[in-house]
Amino acid sequence: MLALFLSEGRELLSRVDAELLVLERTPDARTSIDAAFRAVHSLKGMSATVGLNEMVAALHVSESLLSNARDAFEIPLAHLEVLLDLCDILRPSLDAAERAEAPPAALASITLRLEALVPEQQLRGSPVRDRVASAREVLRATSAVGAQWRVDVQIGPDALLPSARATVVVKRLSAVTTVLRVVPDSDAQADQTWDGAFTVWLGSGSDAEIIERAVRGAGDIAECHVAREVASAVESSAEPGIARTVRIPVQRLDDLL
Repeated sequence: MLALFLSEGRELLSRVDAELLVLERTPDARTSIDAAFRAVHSLKGMSATVGLNEMVAALHVSESLLSNARDAFEIPLAHLEVLLDLCDILRPSLDAAERAEAPPAALASITLRLEALVPEQQLRGSPVRDRVASAREVLRATSAVGAQWRVDVQIGPDALLPSARATVVVKRLSAVTTVLRVVPDSDAQADQTWDGAFTVWLGSGSDAEIIERAVRGAGDIAECHVAREVASAVESSAEPGIARTVRIPVQRLDDLL
């Protein structure tokens, strides 16, 4: 799990860094604010799953900053500076985790700087919600056997029955191509802690434009991201139909060749 986290974590961190650099030039770029928020949210959930609590604390506050930026449709440059500094510190923190060492002392310092920028009431997170989010991020790192498309959907915050809306989305997608997997499942979506985000893996026989049109046609969709599923997967013998992402170190692949 730690090896998967380190690989995914570095990719997410690069994504955050790239979006923040865009926001340096255009602080009101909503697409970049949303993308940075999603990447930080995912990185926080995965960090919690592998027990990197110091990193979770910093990312939790960063998530609050980016959430405020989403509400304000712009991010202050002072906040951007601290978030960029955090990215610089998270890289050696990931390296330390790989070596089973304590994170750099600078991580605690940057967390205090971040907390100074967030209203106090926002710093009190929900442990239950954080655990649900952590579990969801681990499940989302798992693909489905034979999947050709991955669709990440966020139900709008004003939707009256988000779980019912998710069901409509899945039914519309099943009319386009084969639905292979939905995470979280319908039981988890019925829980009051569910935030309206879910992922669907699809088979072949369609294209991104048709898939996105099917999702948005369900109504009350805040976000929809359609991507080719390119992760290698192997079927789990213990749980038929469930696959796990396989990432191979370059040196091992060279040795094999």
